[in-house]
Amino acid sequence: MDQTNQTEKIQLKTEKKSSWSDFFTSHWFVILLVLSFILAVVSIFIRSMLPETTPVGENTWNNITPGFTNYNQLVEKMGPPLESVETKDGFDLKYQSDFLAIPNRVVTDKDGKVQFIKEFLKYDENHLLKQYTDKYGNPDLVLTDPESGPAVEAHVFLKQGLVIIAHVNDGSVEQKWYFSPTTRQNFLSSLGKKLSDDGPQPEEPF
Repeated sequence: MDQTNQTEKIQLKTEKKSSWSDFFTSHWFVILLVLSFILAVVSIFIRSMLPETTPVGENTWNNITPGFTNYNQLVEKMGPPLESVETKDGFDLKYQSDFLAIPNRVVTDKDGKVQFIKEFLKYDENHLLKQYTDKYGNPDLVLTDPESGPAVEAHVFLKQGLVIIAHVNDGSVEQKWYFSPTTRQNFLSSLGKKLSDDGPQPEEPF
C-alpha cells in the first residue's frame, strides 16, 4: 500500500514537471515578450530617477552646453544673471566676465534652453589661436566682427561649435563663442549674420 502511494506521488510530481515544461515550451515567445516589457519599464523608471547629465564638449562653458543646458541648470551653476532681457526669440542674460564693463552673454530660446554663449577674455599671451588650429585644423570660416574692429578676426569651427576671436597681430584670444555644432549656411544665417566675410575664405570641403 505504501509503495503504491509513493508511486502515485512520484507520478504526480512527474506530471507537474511535465505540465510546466509543456507550458514554457508552448508559451516561450509570450513569456519572452513579457520579460522584455518588464525590463524596459524598469530601465525607463531608473533613468527617470537619475539626474539629467549635460554632455561636455568643445562648446561647453563652465559645464553649460548650448542645446542641452536649460535655464534652471544655468542658474544652479552660475547663479542668477546680472541682467535679463526678453527678446522675440527668448532671453539675453548677462553674467560677470573678466571685464566689469563688458559682461558675458548667455542667450536662451523661449523654452529656456541655452543656445549661444559669448565669453570675453582678458589678455593672456599664452592663450593663442594656434592652440585651436593645432587641435582642430583650419577654421571653416574666417570673418571680421564689426563690433570688435579690424584688429581681430573671428575664426569659426563649425563642428566644434566654437568661434575664436583673436588678434590679428599676435593671435591672442579675446573672445570665445559657444553654440551647437551646425552647418556653414545655418551659421551665416543666424549667429554669423553680423559678421563680415570680407577677404579670402578657407576652401569649403567637398
